[in-house]
Amino acid sequence: MKNKIMKRSLFLVFTMMIGCMLAGCSDFDASRYVQSCLDASFHGEFEAYMEMTKATEDEARSAYDALIQSEVDTLEQGYSITDEQKEKFRQLFTDMYKTCKYEVGEATKNDDKSFTVPVTTYKLTVFEGMTDAAEQYATEYCTNNPDVTLDDAYAAILDFMYDYISDKLANPEYAEGVTKNVSVPLTTTKPATYTLDTNDIQNLAYDLLDIENQ
Repeated sequence: MKNKIMKRSLFLVFTMMIGCMLAGCSDFDASRYVQSCLDASFHGEFEAYMEMTKATEDEARSAYDALIQSEVDTLEQGYSITDEQKEKFRQLFTDMYKTCKYEVGEATKNDDKSFTVPVTTYKLTVFEGMTDAAEQYATEYCTNNPDVTLDDAYAAILDFMYDYISDKLANPEYAEGVTKNVSVPLTTTKPATYTLDTNDIQNLAYDLLDIENQ
């Protein structure tokens, strides 16, 4: 379930980020544009993105905050979670996305005036083994605490997951780099604008975190 929810969250945030398009111009820097979108979406760095898209800081930050908040909201589905845990995980998710690693290469301009930009991603293996470890912990916790309430058990498991992810982020490990192309097409509308191919960007997002291992 977490995997599907996270993918919907990523789709939402990138739809919001890509919605601020840059007017087409002769000196358009496609590589910097892709870099700025990734930095704004994952690292919470908005300066270059705001400069290139003319978006306000509130617009850029709202998309970034939406991604982080969606992760916190996922933890609340069907269970109670304390305000302290919400803040802990909000900061944890912020740290997790800031740890994402990618490199943007030199853009190539195509005959149709679009650009192709290579991006190399290094998948952060933060969730590897977490599901099995959490299930084992849950079994042992409930065995040792037979009268525990469901909410208390869930709170204990959340604390375990927090510690597990925190330990991973303290010494981050990455898979080998994988390079994929991102398309930056020029629209046919007037005025013509450069934007990002949504599918390309989403695929990059899935390559940055090992969400399939949850």
